[in-house]
Amino acid sequence: DCGEDLTEFYQAIGSLRKKSSVLRRGMLACVAVDPDVLCVVRALPDGGVSFAVANRADEPKLIAVDLRKLGIEAPNGEIDCVMCPEQGVSASARVRDCLAEVQVPACSTSIFE
Repeated sequence: DCGEDLTEFYQAIGSLRKKSSVLRRGMLACVAVDPDVLCVVRALPDGGVSFAVANRADEPKLIAVDLRKLGIEAPNGEIDCVMCPEQGVSASARVRDCLAEVQVPACSTSIFE
């Protein structure tokens, strides 16, 4: 028990999944890129990709995931944070040459698509 009501959080995740074909049908890979960071990658054959990244460390983390090693081809560019920590806390993601770079705040979970 974390002492918080998570009902709204789970409702938001469910709503996001309903709207997103990559979150509903994409291939799934889990990558432990750091002892404190877990990255869940979902991808569609047409290049659609999403990341859910949980960082349990007390400091922000910049992680890199080689998408080719997961059999994923993704276009270059910034990836929008569709579920981010509170306002004023920075989370970002981009893909360049099939290398995904994701910046995640301390003690948080972010979803990018």
